[in-house]
Amino acid sequence: MVSEGCRHFDDMCNGQPGRLDEAVEFIRKMPLKPDAGIWAALFHACKIHSTVELGEKTANILLDLQPKKGYYVLMLNMYAEAGRSEDAASNQRRDTTC
Repeated sequence: MVSEGCRHFDDMCNGQPGRLDEAVEFIRKMPLKPDAGIWAALFHACKIHSTVELGEKTANILLDLQPKKGYYVLMLNMYAEAGRSEDAASNQRRDTTC
């Protein structure tokens, strides 16, 4: 059953962009607390599908769970690819002041 659930989650994340909301709902209803691997899969799907707003939320969760990982840089890249250079610059400045 866990394997089927993981496969379903993978299908939602790697399928059509509209299924990402379904993936978020799936995460919320998981009987266990989702770990960084689950959030990372969703984050990467957001990057693939250029879903910046959900990517921001997911990146913040990942940064709380694993602050030393490279999700921050990936989020900056997502902003740049979406033409949101002002957000990328703003967040880059904020990172250097910490």
